[in-house]
Amino acid sequence: MLKSFHQALSIIELVLAGKPGGNFFHGRTINFGIPYYTITIALNVFITFFIVYRLLKLGKAVSRALGRDSARMYTSIASMLIESAAPYSIFGIMFLIPYALGDGTAISFGQVWAKVAVRTPVLIFF
Repeated sequence: MLKSFHQALSIIELVLAGKPGGNFFHGRTINFGIPYYTITIALNVFITFFIVYRLLKLGKAVSRALGRDSARMYTSIASMLIESAAPYSIFGIMFLIPYALGDGTAISFGQVWAKVAVRTPVLIFF
């Protein structure tokens, strides 16, 4: 159900922004954009939390079975941040705040967030 709501919000936002005279950052579009981006970022934060939890749990199991040195691959801060897509969530929050306030800096943060969104899966796989 949440997925359907999320998709409906994204379609409504795109239709409103795509109309002649539509503006992605002002007017009625922002009323649908804020819930859409909030749901997107909230899901990523929850997923990030659960991935970090899973990595910590796996690291403890590996540590017991193979020793502490073998578990470092799973329990290092850098590993957890990259594997959990935390940069995507952080930049999403950095975009959402000025976007919700109607500030023009949202455009800049949106550009950075889009680039992080493209690179995050690459970091996870390699």
